[in-house]
Amino acid sequence: MNLKYILIFSLFCGAAYIKADLDSLSLAMKDCLLKHSITQKEMDMFLENMYANVTENFKCSMKCVLEKEGIMKNGTFDDKTFEKKALSVSLLKGQEKQVIQAAEKCKNIKGSNDCDTAYKIVLCL
Repeated sequence: MNLKYILIFSLFCGAAYIKADLDSLSLAMKDCLLKHSITQKEMDMFLENMYANVTENFKCSMKCVLEKEGIMKNGTFDDKTFEKKALSVSLLKGQEKQVIQAAEKCKNIKGSNDCDTAYKIVLCL
C-alpha cells in the first residue's frame, strides 16, 4: 500500500490506526475541520483525487491539524516529529526506511503561504 495513502488516511480519516496520541489527533482533526467548515463532500473529493482543486480553507484545515500535532511549526515541516508520529501508526510498522525517506523528501517544501505549504507537504508524503 502506498505510504502517502496510509499517512493521509491516518491523519485525516483513520485516527483509529494511531496508538499514541489517538485522542489528541482525533480532537485536532475535529477541531480543525469544524474551524475551517470543511464538509464531508470536500473531504471525500480530496481522498478521491488529492490533486483536485481544493480551497484555501481546506489547505488551512490541513495546516491546523499538522500544527496541532506538532508536525508543522512556524510554517515549516518538522520531519523528526513526523517520523515519530508516523512510526506510531500500526500499518507503518516495519516501514521505517520509507517513513524516513518520505520525511527527508518533504522537509524543505514551501508553498505560497503556510496553508499551501501544509497542503504541499501532505501531497508530498
